[in-house]
Amino acid sequence: MDKTKRKKKSELIAGLKRGKRAARLLMEEMRVKLIMANEQHTIDQRNIEHLQTLQKYTAQELGRYMRIAQMRKSLPKIVCLCGSTRFIETFAILAWELERDNGCIVLGLHYLPPTYPDVMPDHMAEAEGVAQKMDDLHKRKIDLADEIFVVNVGGYIGDSTKSEIMYAIGAGKPVLWLEPDKQWKGQ
Repeated sequence: MDKTKRKKKSELIAGLKRGKRAARLLMEEMRVKLIMANEQHTIDQRNIEHLQTLQKYTAQELGRYMRIAQMRKSLPKIVCLCGSTRFIETFAILAWELERDNGCIVLGLHYLPPTYPDVMPDHMAEAEGVAQKMDDLHKRKIDLADEIFVVNVGGYIGDSTKSEIMYAIGAGKPVLWLEPDKQWKGQ
């Protein structure tokens, strides 16, 4: 290989190395911005896990995460209602009041009107054999929420609700209560 070809090849290699360095610096800068956005407002757990493997992402993918973080900052607070289905009417009232008065996005259980075929006053999921599926889905709602609001009418908290409270506490979610509860004091 003659001198000019070797020189062009080494210049090309040097240019590629500079480009990789620039891409790494851009990725690091975007990672820092994403961490700063995360400190300003909580990004859901899946995005936090992605922060640990940012080296895999291109600048375009990191830009997408930046847009998600920005969008998340501008969203209203998301509240997940947790409690027994026997209080479904209270759920409906609280959802309306939290949305109307506080501007929250409210996730929770759904009220089935008496006109629904074979509707039961509570525990419909058990009757239809989908209780575990609905419990798992409710935990995904907790994942999406900024906090949970426990609908503990008369202090009642069933096993499923206890499981949801423990799940939320484990995920670092604030827990609010309809009625103060001595068992969970400090939450």
